Amino acid sequence: MRRTVELIDTTLRDGEQAPGLCFGLDQRLAIATALARAGIDELELGIPAAGEAAIAAIRAVVALTLPCRTSCWCRARRGDIEAAARTGTDGVHISVPVSDRQLAAIGRDWPGMTARLAPLLIQARGAFAFVSLGAQDASRAPLERLRALGALATEHGVARLRLADTVGVWTPERTARVFRALRAGGRLPALACHAHNDLGMATANSLTAASAGAASVDVTVLGIGERAGNARLTEVATALQHAGQTRCRFDLRQLPRIGRLVAAAAGRTIAPDRPLLGANAFRHESGIHVAALLQDPTTYEPFAPATVGRTRAPFVLGVHSGIAAVRDACRRLRLPATEEQLPTLLATLRAHAQDRMRALDTSEFLALARDLGLHQTDRASESPASLSMP
Repeated sequence: MRRTVELIDTTLRDGEQAPGLCFGLDQRLAIATALARAGIDELELGIPAAGEAAIAAIRAVVALTLPCRTSCWCRARRGDIEAAARTGTDGVHISVPVSDRQLAAIGRDWPGMTARLAPLLIQARGAFAFVSLGAQDASRAPLERLRALGALATEHGVARLRLADTVGVWTPERTARVFRALRAGGRLPALACHAHNDLGMATANSLTAASAGAASVDVTVLGIGERAGNARLTEVATALQHAGQTRCRFDLRQLPRIGRLVAAAAGRTIAPDRPLLGANAFRHESGIHVAALLQDPTTYEPFAPATVGRTRAPFVLGVHSGIAAVRDACRRLRLPATEEQLPTLLATLRAHAQDRMRALDTSEFLALARDLGLHQTDRASESPASLSMP
């Protein structure tokens, strides 16, 4: 049995904390609806303590009655919890600094923080059906302090203990050690991982946490968030389904549509080499790769593009192409090239691609073929033809 890991999307909370980013209400509603319909387990909708506008925006999403849990984020303050209670969300997440650096920044020490936390948890449990407690800067805190926080959470009926790698310094090895140690150390709430991407390891750390026993992981669409961002929904959800002993409930086929939606709302572009969503994610030029792919697409692809809502991109015809790609292009474009003509056509293709310092498009390839005396047997295929695999 593969264990199901919950996905908590925080695009509308931590994602929106990316410098200069602000979603409008219509955008928030569209993003929340798309995520919920695709099977996200929980939407973290914002920070009520930010003011009346933030509370109203959260309430507007709650009013959609989406098929997932909703939550909002609070500091460990009575006023924050009171503001959160006005949003109507199912749950609340209370973030507590646990490292000496973070505690010093707010003028607290650990004994003082734990002393004031108990009544706040009682307050939250009285206002919300689901209470999550977050260890802020857990990656720079002593393990025993995390255990103590977990014990306090258990004592007060908290459903989840979320460990935050607030400045993105965890590695997969350290992540695994912490989560396994906590799992082995006694009765605790369900564990969760909130990973930042400062060292480019947010996705790896999230997946490692899931393998080490985390019941849920936090993600954002496109990985947007503070500084270098958060763990990416696309990669985490797909890897949970296809690269380990876990699974998630998210419909991977919806990922491209949701990615485009958030990219437009955030004013971002999706880089060609972005895993799974980029234009080149299922695109091939290398002669060796194309020859193998024509026989068996799994030789150089982890799974069919349709798995994540994509279609296989056309083969690229350029300096790295081989005979197999040219032969396939001629077949699809109904160019009656013989085996003896293919090497000449390939050499011409490579030379023109080198001169232009880019790949050739379909019309340019057809022009080269005509120069060599090859003409399409079906003129209708001169419309932009697909050079993709069957």
